[in-house]
Amino acid sequence: MFKRRFRLPSPALVISMVTLSLVLGGTAVAASTAKHNDKKADIKLIKKLAPSLSVKHAKTANSATTATNATNATHATSADSATNATNATNATNATNASALQGKSASAFASSAIEAAHVVGAAGEPAYQNGWSNALAGVDEPLSYFKDPWGIVHLQGNTSHSGASGATVFTLPAEDRPAKDLYFAVYGAGGTAAFMVVTSDGAVTPFGPSQTFLGLTNITFRAGL
Repeated sequence: MFKRRFRLPSPALVISMVTLSLVLGGTAVAASTAKHNDKKADIKLIKKLAPSLSVKHAKTANSATTATNATNATHATSADSATNATNATNATNATNASALQGKSASAFASSAIEAAHVVGAAGEPAYQNGWSNALAGVDEPLSYFKDPWGIVHLQGNTSHSGASGATVFTLPAEDRPAKDLYFAVYGAGGTAAFMVVTSDGAVTPFGPSQTFLGLTNITFRAGL
């Protein structure tokens, strides 16, 4: 029976195959090395640019060089901009944290109103020329006060034993108008009466003479 004989490859063929294998293998190694080097170069570049890049776009943790300083890295425009993210909860709205609308407390009027000064009471202006608080039980005695905006308010009533046109009382210097002011007020029995508050503080019937006066509607700005 005929048997086929296999011929061994010639020395030249063996050398050619080995050379080809080395060439192809070297190319693969070179390509792998180049790819590895390129990746390392990319990472170095990302690290260098990380401060100007948004943290949420960073591919690796190493890219976010200061991410640990950002309380909420996803919403930080850049890692460097979140230096004090933990303490800056409302930094935008805290521009004038120690002031109201950018103004100091002295720019605002106090919410407190001074106590009423009751005419004829101890330490307060005295009644003059026979005027008094001898009133019916339903009538409020005469008093005045100045509000936080500098407006002087008279409130209450006064009486006289006989018709009089003399001064009722005198306001202190800090509660006087700069010029004389005239007012229509309530007179005895519902009649019309008129008062003048002068620049020297005198509160006086302007006419006609009265035995009773209701002065609640007298208001003016002190010093104006």
